[in-house]
Amino acid sequence: TADEKGESMPLGRSSLLYDVENELVLDARLEPYRASERHMALEHLNYLQELSLSSPCLLLFDRGYPSLWLLACLQRRQLGFLMRCRAHFLTEVAAFAQGAEQDAVLELDLGVSRRLPNEQLQQFLSPGQTKLYVRAVKVELKNGETEYLLTSLQQEGLPTLRQLYHKRWGVETGLDLHKNPLQLENFSAKTVLGVRQDFHAHMLAVNLSALLIADAEQELEQQQALKENKHVYKVNRAVALGLVKDNLPSLLMGQEAVEQLYERLKHKIKRRKEALRPGRSFPRVRKRKYKYNINKRPVI
Repeated sequence: TADEKGESMPLGRSSLLYDVENELVLDARLEPYRASERHMALEHLNYLQELSLSSPCLLLFDRGYPSLWLLACLQRRQLGFLMRCRAHFLTEVAAFAQGAEQDAVLELDLGVSRRLPNEQLQQFLSPGQTKLYVRAVKVELKNGETEYLLTSLQQEGLPTLRQLYHKRWGVETGLDLHKNPLQLENFSAKTVLGVRQDFHAHMLAVNLSALLIADAEQELEQQQALKENKHVYKVNRAVALGLVKDNLPSLLMGQEAVEQLYERLKHKIKRRKEALRPGRSFPRVRKRKYKYNINKRPVI
C-alpha cells in the first residue's frame, strides 16, 4: 500500500486461533493484507478439524466475523460458537434488536435478499435447505450499551453467556502482549520468507512460555496456600516470554539438557511475579499514538 506521500510499504494480515483458557496459540496465519478475516477464520476451522479434539470447544467471535456462510459452516460442522454481531447485521437481527425480547431463536430465510446464490454459503448448506436457525440474546453492558450475541448454546442463561463472551477479552490482552512488549511487528528480516520465519518463531516462543508459565503458576499457587499474603500473585508473562526467547536457541540447538533448562527457566519465572488486584477499572485516556509505547518497553 502507499502512504500520503506516495511511498509504498509492504503490509500483511495475521490471524490467530487462540486458546483463552490455556493462553496457547493453536494456529497462526500470516497472509497478504487484502486477505479476508473470515477466510482466515475458515482456515482456522479447517485446522481445528484436523486436531480431532477429545472434548468440545466453544469458538468466540467479535463483531467483524458474522456472516451467513460462517453460521452455516459452524452449524454444518457442529461447532459450538458465541459471536457478537451488529444490530443491523441482518434484517432478522435488526427486528430482534428493536423488539422487547431478550432471548429468541431467529429464523433466517435464505430465500430473500439474494442470499441463496452466494457460492460460499451454498457449499455449507444441505440440498434444498432454505433456512437457518440461530439463538440471539441481548446483553446489557455497564456503559448502558446493548450487545447482541448469536450462539449455538441453547440451555445457558444470559449471565452465563455474558461471562463466556467476556473471556474473549483474553484475546485482546494476548494480542496486546504480542504487539507491544514483544513487538511482533518489529521484524528482523526484509524478505517474505524471513518475515514468516520471524512470525512463526515468535509463536513458538509464546507457546513454550505459556507451558512454562502454567507450570510455574501451579507451583506458585501451592506456595501461596501456605502463606497469608495480602494479594494473590501471578507470573509476569512479558518477563517470562523474554526469558524464553533469550534461551530459545539453547533449547533448539541442544546446548543444555532440556530438563535442566526447563527447571532453571521455571525458577526464574516464579521470581518474576506481580500482584492481582481484581475489580480495578479506569477510564481510557487517549493520548498521542506511537508505534511502540514508552510504557510498554520491549522485554527482549
